[in-house]
Amino acid sequence: MQIQRRDECPDKESATPDLYQACLDAGTGSALSLSISRFGNESISSSTTCVIVLSVWAAYKRSLFNRLSDNRILIEFGFICITIVNTFMLAWIYEGSDKQMRTAYQYKLRPTKQQAEEIDRWLSMLCAQYNYLLADRFNWYEQNRCPINACPLVCSLPELRDNPDYYSQKKTLPSLKKTHPHYGEIHSQVLQDVVKRVKVTFDRFLSGDSNGKRSGKPRFKPRDRYRTFTYPQMKDNCIQGSLINLPKLGNIKLILHRPIPTGFKIKTASITKKADGYYVTLSLEDSTVPTVKPDINPDSITGIDMGLKEFLTTSEGEPVAIPQHYRKSQKRLRVIQKRVSRRKKGSNRRRKAVKQLGKQHKKVADKRKDFHFKTAKQLLSKYDVVAHEDLNVKGLSKSRLALSVHDAGWSSFLSILSNKAENAGLLVIAVNASGTSQDCSSSLPRELCRVAHLTDKLLKNQEIAWQRSTLWI
Repeated sequence: MQIQRRDECPDKESATPDLYQACLDAGTGSALSLSISRFGNESISSSTTCVIVLSVWAAYKRSLFNRLSDNRILIEFGFICITIVNTFMLAWIYEGSDKQMRTAYQYKLRPTKQQAEEIDRWLSMLCAQYNYLLADRFNWYEQNRCPINACPLVCSLPELRDNPDYYSQKKTLPSLKKTHPHYGEIHSQVLQDVVKRVKVTFDRFLSGDSNGKRSGKPRFKPRDRYRTFTYPQMKDNCIQGSLINLPKLGNIKLILHRPIPTGFKIKTASITKKADGYYVTLSLEDSTVPTVKPDINPDSITGIDMGLKEFLTTSEGEPVAIPQHYRKSQKRLRVIQKRVSRRKKGSNRRRKAVKQLGKQHKKVADKRKDFHFKTAKQLLSKYDVVAHEDLNVKGLSKSRLALSVHDAGWSSFLSILSNKAENAGLLVIAVNASGTSQDCSSSLPRELCRVAHLTDKLLKNQEIAWQRSTLWI
């Protein structure tokens, strides 16, 4: 690291764009800027550079632009050194964290009758514990959420207690196993994961997720809606042949329809009960992260227009027919739904009819998901860059076309397309849809006109970015 004045910044011709821009940005409101070339054997990204620039400049300004005594200056200088070390450690962690990739493989389980009963019993006990911990948080929240600013002369205040957070609720698990010995039959980490699940749910309700989007008030789960429990850690050799070893459940047969790739490490395992049986979802970690292809062929760039008449249309005029899986199965779903409504609530016949209805809905969802994966595979095997409109699917799902929009599953398809492209080192770009719905002067169909305007907009943006990048050469 080397600290320079703004007038000593490297020349534009001899410096990289990130370095030159970071130097200018740091010198805009100050007299100093940073010139960072390498940290160890790895280059630091421009975002990390900006973090280091701002942190060190704040420490420098705090120490030099205040009239302080000599002892205070020494203290501030130590603060600068600590800030620099901490910032470089964060930069090293940030740069190293991007080198891991997570993916999920799901397999069908074939448990015995005793193992299926044990899984159902675990789900029942974990559901009860989830509701208890959630009620504990609600109880504290209702009693302590408002500050008391006025009260009568004689009043009784409840005794305040500490906020039940993740760690305090985890400490209650040993006493739970003493008062309720049957909870000792559940794996300890599975029981701890319930506490984490409550924490994440309640935090999203109060403060929102990483994007600041808040969820609704958490609801207590009935027995039939708590369907998943997770092992946070798994052994590397947990799968032997067609058996998977789950702690305290034993060896359970699974259908290994595709092998786990070599070099992938199993991190977690989630057991889920669905309408047609039990599934295990393995979270795999891969140390090799694909990079974007440096030699993208300009002829292999296309734009797609999503629709309800055709599922999508490429810029070459190739349409993909929309399957309408839900529309085609509505007649069968109507018959089963009537059968459910005519059964008496709580009876075994109604339970069987509900299970049959769930299987039919899952069959529709599986067909749609299979169609999305196959369509994404066809696009990415033919094109290196795919551009699509940045659609407001949530808004469209509230219109009169809601049933058709949900049946098409645009959001699911675009998510699958983006993930597949990232794994293959290709690009999927969302382009602003404004200006793409225009009437062409030619005799092209309206769908092709929209795709043509979308592709022209993408190429124009790419040309502007290329011209900006060539200014540094």
